[in-house]
Amino acid sequence: MAWTARIDKLVPDLAATLMRFPVAALAVIAMCVYLNSEAGLSWGRDAQRVWIAGWACFTAAGAGHLFAEARGFSKLANVAVALLAGLAAGIIGWFVRETDAVWYFLLAGLAIVLMVAGFLASGKTQGAVWWFNARLLLGFILAGLVAVVFGGGLSAILASLDYLFGVAMPNNSLEHVWVIAATLVAPLYGLSLVPRDMDAERPETMNLLDRGVSVLVNYLLAPMALVYALILHAYAVKIVIGGELPDNQIGWMVLLFALGGTASWLIAWPWRETGSWLSRLFIKGWFWLTLVPVVLLALALWERVTNYGVTPDRYGLAIVTVWFALIGLYLAWRRNRADMRFIIGSLGVLLILGSFGPWGANSVSVRSQFARLEKTLTENGVLKDGRIVQPVVLLPQAMNSDANSIIWMLSEADQLDLLKPWFEGFKESPFLAGDDRWGTSSRISNLLGLITYQIAADAVSFSSGTTGTIPIAGAGQLIGPIRIFNQCEEAFKLDYGACPENGELTVKILDRRIIVKAKPLLNAAKSATPATAPAAKPFAHAMDGGQMIVTSLYGELGRTPRIDGGEFFAVMP
Repeated sequence: MAWTARIDKLVPDLAATLMRFPVAALAVIAMCVYLNSEAGLSWGRDAQRVWIAGWACFTAAGAGHLFAEARGFSKLANVAVALLAGLAAGIIGWFVRETDAVWYFLLAGLAIVLMVAGFLASGKTQGAVWWFNARLLLGFILAGLVAVVFGGGLSAILASLDYLFGVAMPNNSLEHVWVIAATLVAPLYGLSLVPRDMDAERPETMNLLDRGVSVLVNYLLAPMALVYALILHAYAVKIVIGGELPDNQIGWMVLLFALGGTASWLIAWPWRETGSWLSRLFIKGWFWLTLVPVVLLALALWERVTNYGVTPDRYGLAIVTVWFALIGLYLAWRRNRADMRFIIGSLGVLLILGSFGPWGANSVSVRSQFARLEKTLTENGVLKDGRIVQPVVLLPQAMNSDANSIIWMLSEADQLDLLKPWFEGFKESPFLAGDDRWGTSSRISNLLGLITYQIAADAVSFSSGTTGTIPIAGAGQLIGPIRIFNQCEEAFKLDYGACPENGELTVKILDRRIIVKAKPLLNAAKSATPATAPAAKPFAHAMDGGQMIVTSLYGELGRTPRIDGGEFFAVMP
């Protein structure tokens, strides 16, 4: 018996799915294998890359398979197209930071392109596009439910065995179960439900899905879209009368209208001639309803970007604004002859193009926010001739939070090196410590006096932002830096590590375990944290047989002291 026949006998439709979507299936299988390894479950940067790259490769390869299938390519050409598409998307997803990619733009764009990839050929009807996507959406909802049942059922079984019979489960067993559910069960089951007849149109006889969608369109979506449109037009009249530009919130309201209204228009397409009078009015008048909201969205976006610069979210709003205006013009030209492939696919292409590269959301946002920070610091005398002025001039309070948020935004984008020339020759440069980006951003904010927010009374957030002198008695050795992990299992894999447990901090130094009480340590960190500038200095804390030189510590005091993380050096005889 052939291997495909054996698999098909064991799991019906799986063999056919693997033969139809081999590259997409291979992508999620590889992702599942890696994420179930020790490296994947530790949730490091590589694991994050694999999640993003795996889903990008899976979605792009699936779109490639459907495109090749629609064009009638040979099996070899089909696999080649899917492989090229999957590799291209996977590479962008893997090098998400190096390409300045916004992963959620990328994945959303690929998912939208998947909806039309099987119809990029002549002779495809609008009815076939609509019916395919209706079944595709239903299939992926079912795939999600199957994955939840699989993960929840196995989790309940493992928990019951442990609770009722004392059968110890392997470490991370639940993580393995849910990784398999998310990366193997859901996508493979979803692929098996992708419609095979790409030319089929909605049947004339009303079925359960048809009746449900008909009620949704005629009595909910179309009336709600019309009411929402009236509200936005009334707001536009208010703006004209009051002479004020729309605020930030209107941008997100119009975004909901643009996406939700266009989705409603697409869903209502089969009832363009037979639906209720409200739904027919909505379908025929959708173009006219988009004109004023497009202007509102553009004005709100312009006002926000002018005052606060570009961010990835505002870049996304800009993409939707361009797309919404484009669709409005297209509907004005084509009316009821509008092609769904263009309406859907154009948004997907814009999202993918805007997700990476020097023209993408992250790169444009970084340039915009860096320019804002540079202008603010220069105008307030903090920065002169490209260097931070010493001693540091503190910003006015009104600008403090804004400048701090820009530094953290640059840190999130891995672009703090843009600030490095400002601190050249600076005695206490935050870039000399060799810290990670979070530590470096904290040092920058501390040095510029930007950490002025109030911390809760029980919270401890200590991060040293400058150097200090700590006397060491007698001879000894300096060990570190030693990182504080959330779980002792991770800490004890290393020769040097620490973890909090039951109000104590357990420090592992080779084969030795040293217990440090959490409350005195947290109190010492809180005392060493200055309310405002200058930056905090490392502090020493006694432990059995030596000293801790603490550079960062985070946690909470209160009734049960808790350490969440941090880093220190150990001085031992």
